[in-house]
Amino acid sequence: MSEKIHRPVFRLETANARKLGIVGLTVTALIASGHVLFNTRTGVHAVFEIFGIGGDTPEWVASPEDPPVPVVQTAALTRSLTYPGEILQPSGLAWDASADQFLIVTDQAELFAVSRHLDKLLSRTTMSRAPLIARQGSVETVAALESGAVVAGRDHSLPTWQATDGVWRRGETLRTDGSGLPMSGDVTSMASEPGTGRLFAADEDGALWRQAQSGSGWEPLVLSGEVRERRTLDEYRIVGLEYSAGRLYALTAHYPNILVIDPASGRIEQAFALDGLQDQSGLAIVGGEAFVTVDHEYDEPSPGLMVFDLEG
Repeated sequence: MSEKIHRPVFRLETANARKLGIVGLTVTALIASGHVLFNTRTGVHAVFEIFGIGGDTPEWVASPEDPPVPVVQTAALTRSLTYPGEILQPSGLAWDASADQFLIVTDQAELFAVSRHLDKLLSRTTMSRAPLIARQGSVETVAALESGAVVAGRDHSLPTWQATDGVWRRGETLRTDGSGLPMSGDVTSMASEPGTGRLFAADEDGALWRQAQSGSGWEPLVLSGEVRERRTLDEYRIVGLEYSAGRLYALTAHYPNILVIDPASGRIEQAFALDGLQDQSGLAIVGGEAFVTVDHEYDEPSPGLMVFDLEG
């Protein structure tokens, strides 16, 4: 009698266990699939490809040989440096003279410190705990500070980072005028003035800004200089900035140029064409050389860090 009573219960428990097992396997599979799709480079790239995300197309196509500034000196490409294997899709670059190292940020919101010749990876820091798909493209630029670095991108804040014994940790967020940055779009590039720490920044709409002398608030830095007839300096979009030897160096999109700018007046004093360059994304000046990062998709080979001679 007892046997007849317990067998259905056993069957019920077994059936429930099987159902729970199937549910558990399904949930595990969904979690694993979600991790692959949203937290790995391959998965994020696949999602972006499927939904057509990214791959910004300019509103118009510029002729690289016909920039607005009439007189352009050509800077020859001298070499290309290979990144350490961990660095993929660099979006911004700065030269940290105090530590004799490059600071590189990537599309994955990572901050790297690398030796001058890129032959030694000094540190790697993921700047957000969010899944990769949420932080992809969130950081566009980095500027070296005397006490660390500051990064920027699409969220219109200026978080700083400091290194202690080779470990980078997030510090304070730099104060603005109380209403955030004045840029209407993403911050595409930044540079810091040595000694004062004053920042310069450009946005995706082509505007150039400088931090007020008081350190609070921003003011436009309007470019000026000789331009071709029926042309305008608004055609330039700045994607890289560096402050060196009292001058502001601006790397431009559409036209592969470096503009040398008086940081006080905004006047363009010199312009370089970068030989054989396209899809430029970040700039550092070391001595008489320009180091330029190049944008590329995850599934494309990296062209490396391009080096141009500005003194030849």
